[in-house]
Amino acid sequence: MTGVQTCALPISFNRIVEITSRPGPITILWSGGIDSTYIFCLMLETGIAQRLLSENRLYIALNQDSIRENPNMYNDIIKKDFFSCIIQSDQVLNNPELYPTIITGEMADNLVGSLTMKSCVDYYNDFSVVHEDWKNRGLAWFTRNRDIDGAMEILNFIESMLEKSPIEIKTSHDLFWYLNFNLKWQAVNFRIASHALNNSVGNSLINNLVHFFNTEEFQLWSIYNNDPVTKTGDYTDERWQLRELITEYTGDSNYSKNKTKKTSVLSTIPNNWLYLLNDYTNVYIRNENGKDR
Repeated sequence: MTGVQTCALPISFNRIVEITSRPGPITILWSGGIDSTYIFCLMLETGIAQRLLSENRLYIALNQDSIRENPNMYNDIIKKDFFSCIIQSDQVLNNPELYPTIITGEMADNLVGSLTMKSCVDYYNDFSVVHEDWKNRGLAWFTRNRDIDGAMEILNFIESMLEKSPIEIKTSHDLFWYLNFNLKWQAVNFRIASHALNNSVGNSLINNLVHFFNTEEFQLWSIYNNDPVTKTGDYTDERWQLRELITEYTGDSNYSKNKTKKTSVLSTIPNNWLYLLNDYTNVYIRNENGKDR
């Protein structure tokens, strides 16, 4: 498709400039995962984070899991240079009306492909299934827990959906990417808000959350880019486009090479710890009965 940006980096730089040009405080939900780390590296690379710090307009919302997931980023950059910006993530998510722009890494999973593909690869212990015709082992794996009638129902649904795809869906990877892209967008878009304490908080989250990857430009990139699924021949470098910038800025190739995908969504549930010690253990708050709470 002509006129579509097929490189993610220019889209990313334009997006971070657009978001951080908004008035008032800017908050990034940093889970320690690839997506939010990539966004924060964009802010550092452009000098936006440093500028917002000087203007007292930057919050970095995190919890102990964020630190454990990416301790080098926390110790070498956030704690060292942005300590005054740190805030508990549940404080932001439970009082979103105080934080008019809350940046998240949501929607990245929908753009770069589903880890369902990795589960399929692991099931067969054969990476070649990624590039096979999706009607072969990919479909067989996807419908493996259904009876014949159920499997046929799924196949008919998939085929009717693929008729409307803007590109031809050929391989197992194509299929699992398109299912994730096409069927989970709305669910992920409202995932954080759906766990809000009440309707008022949920509505404020809907208004103030800014999912970084939720743009038409990123969607078009996802559909039309010709990037390889992986450069390593397996899924250890999934979303390698993001990992490369992280390595370039931080110099932490160990994180970029070895960080595996896990659920990295910050919760609205308050943390029950008071201090996080240097070895990443916690000092917990005690209630009147002497129990951790």
